[in-house]
Amino acid sequence: MEEYNAIKAHEAQSDFCKIKSYPHFAPTRYCFACRKDIYSEGGYSVKEAGETHITGCFFCHRSYCD
Repeated sequence: MEEYNAIKAHEAQSDFCKIKSYPHFAPTRYCFACRKDIYSEGGYSVKEAGETHITGCFFCHRSYCD
């Protein structure tokens, strides 16, 4: 079962970006376009945030790097 925790997921994404030397595009928690919590259930899990470069909203698909 996937773990959904906004604080842990944001930290995982931040660490992932630092390790890979990628720019950190993901917001702290809420998408600026649709206002949904991108790290809530159905969005990015802690595991996904630690393994993928988040460049857009999981829900509305708005890009964070345009």
